[in-house]
Amino acid sequence: MVYSHWGIRQPRIKELFKPFIAMTDTIKKELMREKHNFPRFFVSSLIIFIAISGFLLPILYVLSLVFTIIAAIKAYKGECWNYPLAIRFFKSPDTE
Repeated sequence: MVYSHWGIRQPRIKELFKPFIAMTDTIKKELMREKHNFPRFFVSSLIIFIAISGFLLPILYVLSLVFTIIAAIKAYKGECWNYPLAIRFFKSPDTE
């Protein structure tokens, strides 16, 4: 510590920046850790994307075809049919 001519303690410049130097070391360590986590994140997101697009989308496509055929048959018979899992913003005539 350096004392001024009034007797007030004044820290040296090096002592002022010690917390910042320690913080930059911590940041460097964290960035190294994150660099090793990126491949794991990439592989896991790729697996999730393949799972959703490979399994879920074909099932939804088949269900949409089946529901469309059912709706066409009901419309041919003159009946009203609501698609399942559809949001009903308005009441249909048969649910009054």
